[in-house]
This record gives sequence, structure tokens and C-alpha cells, in this order.
Amino acid sequence: SFLHEVSQLAAPGSIAIINYAIGPQRPGTFTAETLQKLLEGFGWKDFQIDVFGGERLNYGRYKEGLPPSEDWAFATCVKGQA
Repeated sequence: SFLHEVSQLAAPGSIAIINYAIGPQRPGTFTAETLQKLLEGFGWKDFQIDVFGGERLNYGRYKEGLPPSEDWAFATCVKGQA
């Protein structure tokens, strides 16, 4: 898979930023928890999910008073030691 290949090429300390849609569950899709387990299995650590409108992914462009959107997210993580 793409994430496996990138993980093999990434040097320790590399940072991955993955933009993805969460959306409704369908065959072949995964949850944030599944993505975290997959990346941890490839040696990534310090995993964090940020959704649009959340504290770290707002930038003053999200309508105040609305709950954060769970449809779009960024996952960040750091490649651990081999």
C-alpha cells in the first residue's frame, strides 16, 4: 500500500500529514482509530487527528457556534526509530 511504501522510505523523525475524508462507513473505508493502528504498525507515533472547525484546524474560517465538522480531517504523526 502507499502508506506502507512511504513508511519504509521515511527517516526517523519525519512528519506525516495526511488529509482525508471521514465520511460514512463503507467497505474499504476506515475510521480514525483504524488509521492510527495502521500507522502505528508502520512505526509512526505521536498520532493526532484534527477536524475542520476544531481548536487546531479553524483559522477563523469556521462559523462560530457550529460543532466541528467530522467529515474532513488531518492526521499528523512522527516516524519513530527503526
